Amino acid sequence: VNDEYCKLYGLTPYEIYQGVLHILDDNRGHKEKKILKNCKKAMMRSEPVTMHMSAVKSSKEIIYLMIKIYYLGKQDGVPQFLLNTVDITKEQVKRNLQQMSEITPILKSLYTEILKMDYTDGTITTVWCNEKIVSKKHDNASLDKMLEVLINRLVAPEDRELAREVFSYDAVARFWHSDNRVKTVNLRMGKEGDPRPCEFTLIKNDDDMSHIVITSCSRILE
Repeated sequence: VNDEYCKLYGLTPYEIYQGVLHILDDNRGHKEKKILKNCKKAMMRSEPVTMHMSAVKSSKEIIYLMIKIYYLGKQDGVPQFLLNTVDITKEQVKRNLQQMSEITPILKSLYTEILKMDYTDGTITTVWCNEKIVSKKHDNASLDKMLEVLINRLVAPEDRELAREVFSYDAVARFWHSDNRVKTVNLRMGKEGDPRPCEFTLIKNDDDMSHIVITSCSRILE
């Protein structure tokens, strides 16, 4: 690695060699497999391959990278590659904001409630809701208290463990740090014996890379 690569992550060459990137990012192993897969593509095609992925800096800040992989040939029988890595975080955040603004009208037509859940500040805010169905709105309310009500009072007993896992900080952080942008889970809501299926769609909200925020969209499935 060169100096610019080290500056990108805020790490020394030794720290990178020691595997600190794997400590910072639980999904690093999966991402490196993706890099190796694209290295094989570059070698097989004998032309550069471009890929995109997210990464975690030493400050825990999330960044977006564009990596162009060049196959240089073999040295002593071992394939050699050059990886040109560029930080495209600002451009990607703009694209994500644009995409979110474009899909919001579609989400409103499909779901009954859209919530912004900030796992860094521990707050929840109602972005939009169908007031004919949803009676309560949230404005920077306590996320922990809302989840407690959701899981212990609204979710059917047989799905409470699944709900705790899905909305736990660790699970949301893993999702937020991954390359996935959308995650959907079905939970049964209501009293035992008469549950109703409800769909929750979680969307990564990364317009502020210093906060772990997801947009939660929910609806009752008839």
